[in-house]
Amino acid sequence: MKSVQWMDVLQILATIVGLGLAYMIALGCFVRDATQRVNDYCGEETYRPAMQMLLCLAAPFYIVYWAWRQADRLDALTRARAPQLFDLAVPCLLLAAVCPYLAIIALENRMNTWEKLRLSPGKPS
Repeated sequence: MKSVQWMDVLQILATIVGLGLAYMIALGCFVRDATQRVNDYCGEETYRPAMQMLLCLAAPFYIVYWAWRQADRLDALTRARAPQLFDLAVPCLLLAAVCPYLAIIALENRMNTWEKLRLSPGKPS
């Protein structure tokens, strides 16, 4: 049986750290872009995208609050302009607790639906 070499352990740790950093960078970019898009749709209360990105990366469970809050902002606008669409806040809250990427995908899907229905604030209904 081969003994564990320290170089093997260090390579495994370096791989884990590298994958973790790649995950955090991608998540941060998604959070920043999604926050900017939600701000474009809901102009009443703006969040600074860079600050949201840093908070999501620094505080482990802030992503759950962020996803719920962004979905809630979209739901408020949806209730007024497109009542046929279902609320997204609770599903985004649950998705963010399991896998934050799924919550961001759900938010992006809602904003794409707005584009398809031409319900964005800058376009005629």
